[in-house]
Amino acid sequence: MTTVICLDDYHCLDRNGRKEKGVTALAPEAQDFDLMHNQVKALKEGKSVDKPIYNHVTGLLDPAETIKAPKILVIEGLHPFYDQRVRDLLDFKIYLDISDEIKFAWKI
Repeated sequence: MTTVICLDDYHCLDRNGRKEKGVTALAPEAQDFDLMHNQVKALKEGKSVDKPIYNHVTGLLDPAETIKAPKILVIEGLHPFYDQRVRDLLDFKIYLDISDEIKFAWKI
């Protein structure tokens, strides 16, 4: 009934690719917003998608997994509000303004 997708999975660069380009995983240019938009839109339309998977352990992009359209789709991550197209697809939005201390602890 409910599916949660992590927008980290929409990194378009793996860890080595980000290093070569001199960007972090937080940089907008390290995200595939076109794919993010297309897949969130498709899920909202009741279609299944083959969602990419970013492996935080290896820093690589793993093979995609098929996600069936749920009744409730929760998307979480740093960039759901960055791209207007994605933002417009969201029915309900919550932004948590987390302190830098907590963000650092999460990364560790």
